Amino acid sequence: MAGRGRNGFEDDDVNPFANQDILLDLVIKGTEISITYWFFHIKLIDCISHFIYLFPDIAQDMTGHLLNMLHDTDYRVRLYLARKIVVLFQTWEGHNELFNDVCSNIGVQMVQFSNKIPVKSKEVLAVGPQSVPVIETALITLAHLSCA
Repeated sequence: MAGRGRNGFEDDDVNPFANQDILLDLVIKGTEISITYWFFHIKLIDCISHFIYLFPDIAQDMTGHLLNMLHDTDYRVRLYLARKIVVLFQTWEGHNELFNDVCSNIGVQMVQFSNKIPVKSKEVLAVGPQSVPVIETALITLAHLSCA
């Protein structure tokens, strides 16, 4: 007679939490593959955000991969991530630190009011012209974060 395991599954059942380390390794390997096709990046964003929802304790290492996609070369990837980045705020505490991490990885220089390190308009102007689509997706990302 089969008994219940520590996760509440029958011994004969497939335990979806048994192989979370293998899943983590697969997702990390997926981020290391240099495929430029935008649809792959979107699927990777989905995979990472689902992983964060399911296993927040071990998925913190994956936030760097998610933040790196904020300056992806494809507009569609950045726009999709702008909607999905709220997963970080829905999962973990420390929203000020998360917000600062997102702002520092946003990919463009923007004026920021801050008690610690403000960014003034003359500093932004000194950077020179910046990509309008990148600025647009950065603002959309910040809008989604403010709604969250």
